Amino acid sequence: MKKAFVLVLALVLTMGLAVPAAAVGTASPTAPTTSETTTAPLPEVTTTEVTAEDGTVIVVEPVEATDTKLAEEEKAELATAQTALASAAPAGTKVQYFFFVKVYEKDDVTKEVGPVSMTIKVEKTEGIVVMQFVDGKWVELKCTVNGDGTVTIEGVVKAPMAIFTK
Repeated sequence: MKKAFVLVLALVLTMGLAVPAAAVGTASPTAPTTSETTTAPLPEVTTTEVTAEDGTVIVVEPVEATDTKLAEEEKAELATAQTALASAAPAGTKVQYFFFVKVYEKDDVTKEVGPVSMTIKVEKTEGIVVMQFVDGKWVELKCTVNGDGTVTIEGVVKAPMAIFTK
């Protein structure tokens, strides 16, 4: 009887450890994730700081969906944007980058500013389309492909961003 009790107790303890360990690999259905078609987590931003006409230094910071720098409302906005991403994709393109962009004053991170221009380096520039999720919908931003393999994007604000290429 004593051996049976020890065996049952060992089984209960093992199961008690196995359930949490198995749950570690599963994400909650509301947790934001990067797009399935994303080939790189973030583009390389060549200009992280922009000086406004009044001399204010503005920081443009791309942030991955899994980064702890994102507030809960930003994560929720990113998840909503990802849900609408498939229907917003221009025909014949795929998502190369999907991330959140923070735009703020260097001296006061709580003060949001925008819109600003940012320059990024991307792997592919053929057929590039840049969109941001603003006020619950995807809007296309004006972008210019530069000769040095960079792209200048105009009208960037604090919001989710997707970069599509052919």
